[in-house]
Amino acid sequence: MLSVFLQPVLPVREGIYQQIVKGAPYGLRLLQTTATPSTGTAPSSIALAKKKLKALPEPSVTPPKKPTPAYILFASAQSQILSKDSAFANRDYRAKLTAISREISSRWERLPESEKKQYHAQVEKAKAQYERDYKNYLAKRTPADVLLEKKAYKLKKAIKPDRATAKPPRDANAPKAPLTSYVRFFKDVYSMSPSKQEEVIGRSTAGISPQEVSKLVAAAYKSLPESEKKKYQTAYATEAEAYKKKVAVYKRSNGIDAARAKMERAIHRATSPKKVQKKKVALRPVVKKTTAKRTSLPGIVAPQRKKIITKAAATAKSVGAKVKSITRKITK
Repeated sequence: MLSVFLQPVLPVREGIYQQIVKGAPYGLRLLQTTATPSTGTAPSSIALAKKKLKALPEPSVTPPKKPTPAYILFASAQSQILSKDSAFANRDYRAKLTAISREISSRWERLPESEKKQYHAQVEKAKAQYERDYKNYLAKRTPADVLLEKKAYKLKKAIKPDRATAKPPRDANAPKAPLTSYVRFFKDVYSMSPSKQEEVIGRSTAGISPQEVSKLVAAAYKSLPESEKKKYQTAYATEAEAYKKKVAVYKRSNGIDAARAKMERAIHRATSPKKVQKKKVALRPVVKKTTAKRTSLPGIVAPQRKKIITKAAATAKSVGAKVKSITRKITK
C-alpha cells in the first residue's frame, strides 16, 4: 500500500513514498494507510519462504545502495522542519501527513534553480561514489555469493510477487551458456544481405520494428527444411555438452557445491519441525529388603523363625478343618 506521505504529489512513485517516510521523524512514519484484514493464519507457502529467507547465510559482500534522488533529499530535510511547525500541530495524524506532503511539493516547485542545483550536485557526487563502490563489489563477489543472491531473489519474489525486485547481476566469470538453434538462426538472418533476407524471411529487416522481425524469423524457422534446421541443432548440442563440463569444473573449483550444501542445511534446520521431547518422570528406585541369613555355629543350634500367621490365613485354616470333619461324618 502507498503511504499517505506524498501520496497527493506523486501517485505512481511508491518507492519514493517509502524512502521519504523512512527519513521522516518517528511520528510521521506511516507505511500503510489501510490495515489488511487478518485471516488468522498466513499462507503456508509465504510463511515457509520467509523462514527460508531468514535462514540464508549472509554473503561475504553486499551491493551498495543506489544514491537518493534530489527530491527525496529535499523532502527528507523539509519533513523534519515541517513536523515541528505549529501550523500542522492541531490536525489529526492522516490530515497532518497529507498537508505536509503537499507543502513539500509546493516548496520544491517554488525552489530557485540555483538551490535545486545544489541537491542535484549532491546526487551526482553520490552517483560517482556508487559506481566506484559497485565495481569494488563486483570484484570481491564470489560464486558462492552469487548463489545466495539468486536464492534470496527467488524467495523475495515468492513472498511478494507484485513488488519490483532487482535481479542480482550474473556471475561474469561463469561459463556462458550456448546459443539455442533458434537464436543462431536469428543472428544469421540479421547478418544476411537485404536480398538474402528477402529470400529467407520474405522481406528485408530494414525499416521494420524488432517485433515484426521476430514474427518473420519465427515463421521462417518453422518452415525451414529439416536438413537446414539440423545444422543449427547439432551446433547447439555440441556446445551444450561442452558447456555442462565447464560448469561442473567451475562449480568444483569455486566451492559452489559446498556452498549450496551449506545453504540447504541451514534452510532444512530452519524449516524442519522441531521435535518435542517428552518429560521423563523420575521413578523412585525399588529397594529390596533383604534379611541376613542366620548361620549356626558348631555346637550351637540356630533358633528357628516363628511362622507369622495372619488373621485371614488362620480363618481359612479353621474353615478348612471344619469342612474336612463334616465330610468325614457324612461318609461314615
